[in-house]
Amino acid sequence: MEGLASESNPPTKQSEFSLRLFSNREMDRLDTPCRGFILFLEHMGVLTPASRELTIDRAMALENEDFDLDQLKWVVLMVLFNQPGEEAAYAWVEDLVFDNLTNRLH
Repeated sequence: MEGLASESNPPTKQSEFSLRLFSNREMDRLDTPCRGFILFLEHMGVLTPASRELTIDRAMALENEDFDLDQLKWVVLMVLFNQPGEEAAYAWVEDLVFDNLTNRLH
């Protein structure tokens, strides 16, 4: 996650008709629920194309072998926390993550 603070080259602007295809390596790392969650967040306007790419990049950079949806949610939180102007998106995902944790504890 160290690379988040130094990220200075966001992807170029994408058309609203752009389609994100995952590479084989990304599909091996990010299972169907993870990819669906990323696309869901982008569709809801929580992730921009730039923050989506940063999320995927940071998830791919993690060294643990058992990467799952819960870990991806934390990556999304870290990405949004480190992006200026993304406070509302961060709060939305934070509520989603912590609401799931509360529901599991009861």
